[in-house]
Formats: sequence, C-alpha cells, structure tokens
Amino acid sequence: MLGGLLALIAAGEIFAYLRRMSSGVYSGPVCDHFDGTHFVGPYAVEGNGTLAFWRWQLTRDMAEWPHRIPNKLSDKPPARVENGARVRVIGHASHLVQAGAVSLLIDPVWADSASGAVGKGHFARLAPARGA
Repeated sequence: MLGGLLALIAAGEIFAYLRRMSSGVYSGPVCDHFDGTHFVGPYAVEGNGTLAFWRWQLTRDMAEWPHRIPNKLSDKPPARVENGARVRVIGHASHLVQAGAVSLLIDPVWADSASGAVGKGHFARLAPARGA
C-alpha cells in the first residue's frame, strides 16, 4: 500500500516537472531543437492536449501480448570447454563465460520475475535461455 502511494506521488512529481518544462518556465540558449522556451523534435507535430492523450489511453484497443515467447537461441552449454573460452549471451544483461571446467554466470536477474517476492513483479516475456 505504501509502495503504491509513493509510486503515485513520484509519478505526480515527474508529471509536474515535465509540465513545467513544456510550459515555457525553462529558458536557455536557442538552438535547432529549442526556441528559447520550448523544446521541439525534428518531426514535431501540434499536440492534441492532455485530455486527448488520456482519452486515447483509456479507450484504445490494447494489443494482445503473448504470455511467453520461446527462446530459439537456447542451447545446453557443455560441461567443460577444452580450448580457449566460450561466451554465451543469454539475455539483456546476462552472459555465461566458460573456460576449462569453470563456468561463470553473469546475470542480475536469473528468474521468471524481477522481484524478490515469488510470483510478484514484472514477469519475463522471453523464456530464459536455460539449457535443457
């Protein structure tokens, strides 16, 4: 409960900051993407306003996301690498480094979810590349 409240407050603060940045409060030197008070992108279009954004968010048709995507690059690593070293990229920040009989797993999250609590948090869409 408290975590959700803190997240809501943080989101509100970020929204307020971005609103201030887009309302001309910030001033600085003029360049190709900043007119002195407003930032613009190379393909900027006129905005429809905040109400149109929330209407789109609340009424759009959401795409169906698959629960899990099979990992076609998964293989079972050898128990021992005789010559040189073997480096296997497992995922976003995960690597398996093998040399001789030593295997080193470098992975910040080796689980189905990125949470300390079982069954909570953001669940991975791509199946981990665990050897079969």
